[in-house]
Amino acid sequence: MGVGQLAALLDECVADRDYSYRATRLGFVKRHGLDLAFKFTFLMANSVGRPEAASGQLLLLDETKASHVQRSLAQLSALLDAGLRPRFVRLSGIGRKGHARLGLVWPLAMTIKLWACIVAAQLTRFPRHERSDRASMRVVLRLYGDALARLGRTCRGCLMMSDYTFFGTATARLLDRPTFVAQHGLVLDDRLYYPPKADHFLAWGRGSLARMRHDPRVVVAGKPLDERLTDGPVAAALGRPTLLYCVSSLEPTVVKRKLDVLLSLCDELNLSLAVKWHPGSLSNMADLAEALPDRVQSYKDENLSELVFDYGVLENSTVVLDFVAMRKKFVIFDESGPCFEPYRDVLPMAATAAGLRDAVAALPTRDFEATFDRLLHDELNDGQCSVGEVIRQAVSGPSSAADAAA
Repeated sequence: MGVGQLAALLDECVADRDYSYRATRLGFVKRHGLDLAFKFTFLMANSVGRPEAASGQLLLLDETKASHVQRSLAQLSALLDAGLRPRFVRLSGIGRKGHARLGLVWPLAMTIKLWACIVAAQLTRFPRHERSDRASMRVVLRLYGDALARLGRTCRGCLMMSDYTFFGTATARLLDRPTFVAQHGLVLDDRLYYPPKADHFLAWGRGSLARMRHDPRVVVAGKPLDERLTDGPVAAALGRPTLLYCVSSLEPTVVKRKLDVLLSLCDELNLSLAVKWHPGSLSNMADLAEALPDRVQSYKDENLSELVFDYGVLENSTVVLDFVAMRKKFVIFDESGPCFEPYRDVLPMAATAAGLRDAVAALPTRDFEATFDRLLHDELNDGQCSVGEVIRQAVSGPSSAADAAA
C-alpha cells in the first residue's frame, strides 16, 4: 500500500469513525486511536496457531461488543454450511474458538511492532491538536493491511456487520477477496450504510433495496429470524392487557417524557405497562429504570420471544419487524424519523400523547393482517432468508474459482 493510498484510506476510516462513535467527544484512548490498537492486539492474540492447511475459509469480522450485533453475526454464521468453513476475525475480545490462524511467531512479532511504533509516535508528538493526531491509527491500519494480506491467501471472502467502522472500511477496501456486509438494522442514516463499501450488501427486503437507490451491490437476501418469534403468537398476558414499550431512543429526556405519557395512558385504559430497554440504552438510563413504579415490569437482556404481553408501543426500530414476525399489534410512537412513512396507510403512528391514546385504544379491534402481510413482503422478503446461498454463489464465481485453482 503506497503512501497516497494509505493516507486516502486513513481519511476515510477516520471520517467514518468520527461520525459513528463521535470520537472527538470521547476520552484520550479513543481520540488517539489506542482503542483500535487494543482491538488489533485481540486479533493477534486470537490468531496464534498454525495456519489452516486447506483454503476456503469465509472470514466473519466480529468487531463490536454490542450484544444485538453479535447475536446477528452468530445467526448468520449458523446459516453458512461447512463447505464455507466460517472462521472469526475477532476484535471484540479474547475468544480463540473457531478463529482464523495466522501462525505461531508472526502475531507476536506484529503485536510488539504495533506497540513499539505507537509508543514512539506518542512520545515524539506532544503537544498536539487532537484532530490532527492520527499516528496510532496509521500504524494500526498499515499492520491490519498486512494481516489481511496474510489472511487473504487462505480465505474466500469476508462477512461483516458494517463497512462503516474503522476495521470494516479497511477490510472492504484492502481484502483481495469478495466482501459482504449484512444489514443489521433499519436503513435510517445514509452515513452508516450508503453507498456500500463492501462488494455485496445483503439487504433484508425490497424496502431496504429501494432506500439504497437500487444500488447494484445490494442483494435482497432476507433476515434470519429467531424461530421462537415465528413459532406462533406470544401468549397474551393474564388479567389486565399488557402494553410493552420497546425503548429505542438513547436520549433519557425523550424516554422519560414518553414513559410519563404511557403511565398516564395505561391508568386511563386499564392496561399494565412493561418496558423492554434497548441493549445499548440502559447504561445511561439506570436512574430511569430504577425510578419505574413497582407495577411496571422492566426487561433488558430477555429475548422478545420470552416476554408475555398483548400489544406494543415502538419507535423507528428494527423491533417493528420482530413484531411483524410475531404478528403482534403495535403503535409507532416516534417523532424522530420518516422510516415507516411509506406504510402510513396501514400502520398506526402517533407523534402526540392524544394521538397515542387513540391509537392504543383502537388496537384490540384494528385489523392488522394487511399490515403484517405488506411489511413481511417489503421488509422481510416474505420470511425467506438466502444469505448462505448468496454468499456461496458469490465466492464460487469465475474469479474465485480461478484463485482456488491457482
